[in-house]
Amino acid sequence: MAMFVDARTRALQAASTDAVLPSSSDPVADLAAERRRAGFDVAELMRFLHGGQERIDRKARLAEMLQKTDWGNKSRRYFMTTEEQYVAGLQVAFGIRELVKEHGLSEADRRLLALMVALPGGLDVHDLMFVPCFIDHGTEEQQEKWVERARNCEVIGAYAQTELGHGTFVRGLETTATYDPERAEFILHSPTLTSTKWWPGGLGKTASHCILTARLFVKGVDRGPHVFVVQLRSMEDHKPLPGIMLGDIGPKFAYRGVDNGFLRFDHVRVPRDAMLMRFAKVTPGGEYVPPTADNAKSTYATMMYVRCGLAGDSARHLAMAVTIAVRYCAVRRQTAPSPGLKETQVLDYQSVSGTLLPLIATSFALHFSGKAAMASYHDFERRRDTGDFDGLAELHALSAGLKALCTWVTADGIEACRRSCGGHGYSRLSGLPDLYGFYVKNVTLEGENKVLCLQVGRHLIKALLAAQSGRPLRGAAAYLSDGFFEMSQLCAVDQRARWLDHGVQAEAFRRAAVQAVASAADLLREEGGGEVAFEGAVWNACNEAVIK
Repeated sequence: MAMFVDARTRALQAASTDAVLPSSSDPVADLAAERRRAGFDVAELMRFLHGGQERIDRKARLAEMLQKTDWGNKSRRYFMTTEEQYVAGLQVAFGIRELVKEHGLSEADRRLLALMVALPGGLDVHDLMFVPCFIDHGTEEQQEKWVERARNCEVIGAYAQTELGHGTFVRGLETTATYDPERAEFILHSPTLTSTKWWPGGLGKTASHCILTARLFVKGVDRGPHVFVVQLRSMEDHKPLPGIMLGDIGPKFAYRGVDNGFLRFDHVRVPRDAMLMRFAKVTPGGEYVPPTADNAKSTYATMMYVRCGLAGDSARHLAMAVTIAVRYCAVRRQTAPSPGLKETQVLDYQSVSGTLLPLIATSFALHFSGKAAMASYHDFERRRDTGDFDGLAELHALSAGLKALCTWVTADGIEACRRSCGGHGYSRLSGLPDLYGFYVKNVTLEGENKVLCLQVGRHLIKALLAAQSGRPLRGAAAYLSDGFFEMSQLCAVDQRARWLDHGVQAEAFRRAAVQAVASAADLLREEGGGEVAFEGAVWNACNEAVIK
């Protein structure tokens, strides 16, 4: 309510206001001035990053569609309860599907709409992992039975791999699938407390089915982890089926709109065709037909796809955070150089620009690294369909290494952006706390980062040992062949200006990478008394060196 202010009060205040105005700033004008200072064509850069003007225009049209929906409104997001977030996430997922049907949109459009709304929900894992798993692991008959039903949400799925006692160490999973040849069925069972499936997104309330990773036992022989499709809840009333115990795991650090759940089996029988048998098979009579030797890790295909996706997705999240932080630091001012002058823009302080500007560059590096990773995965898919699994081991190492590096850099970068915004960075309305809370889980899911680094280190050290023994190397690790024999050579760069040459920089990074791998291999050999071991006490003693 407006208050009456008398003329004398206004006159007294006027002098104070006049004293303050010369040093005050206009945030809108400051931001416009920063944009005018750009030394490159912003529109051209957008076209380059998006893949052409057509895609930019397409995104603009999709944004117009979202603005006409109730569920696309983000204004209440920070004030929602957990239950409201969960419901809103489902409304978004099904609302997007309605838009796709109404306007004849593509699957790529559906994914882009989901990214634009950016509200996690109970169907995220269904779209990202459940549906692709049938394509990766199912026979043609299984794909025909399940894929369209899943895409149309006639069935809704979770991806139940992680257990209370096991995550990254997939071979250690304790949920069992024991084959009964007399009835041509698998018996699914959770024999221990730690075998409880724990964390799968969408499992707590939403999913009717799941892709289950379980240890396969045939004729008493442990055949390792394999994947199965399992119905969990009744299609009539959504209640758990007999022998199945499941529910929501409760409050989390963030990510409140997703119903992460738990799952246990008590001697639950499923038909033989519940096992996805594109690569490995169990015959009706109980004979196990393994995948080919070069495709022994086919079970991990979906996980590698997700890891490659996480590498690319990291760029988008870091870009959002650094955009918020740079804009804020461009309009926030602090401390005038002398009385009567405008205060200095926070972005002009080296302590701030030195934090934020490298993160802008990093977001570009992550963008292109992610595109390269996903291109490698799709190349593997094409070759896999012709029976060529030669690149599986390298893709496993590449996806593991990039997932670890990109998620670490992004999580730390988002937090650095939040801190750069001072007190306002602590407000949820800045977007940064929720962005960090949503993203930081990626450091752990689909493989804890330090464990993934150990897997990559093992791959590289084995490649280096092969090069040392005279065997030729192919693929991304080929740089180790020549690099090992060049380590004794001195750097030939004798002028400071030459370090600006990209070729020289790339060579320096290559030498550093070779040296790091060689140092870890030497330490393993030293700890092992002349032998290199990739497990046990020797490996454990060298973990930190391998991770570095």
